[in-house]
Amino acid sequence: IFKEEISLKEATKFRIRVSGKLPDKIDIQVFNNLPFKVKKSIAENHRVLYKSNDFDNLIFSVRYLKDNDYLLRMKRTGLLKNE
Repeated sequence: IFKEEISLKEATKFRIRVSGKLPDKIDIQVFNNLPFKVKKSIAENHRVLYKSNDFDNLIFSVRYLKDNDYLLRMKRTGLLKNE
């Protein structure tokens, strides 16, 4: 997870650089550029393998689960079309 927004071009460069150092069976993705449904699933079922000192696991999970609740309410009111 990058703290700042990262462009698709920058994310692709990062993936290529990191993938070159890992076995072929490992697929690297940039969390910031994943679809919301995938982010939500990760927030619900993730396991932290490495984190920086300022990463807060609880805030990370709540952020995406809370966003999902907002989207569900918007869909129910008809203000947001179903995906």
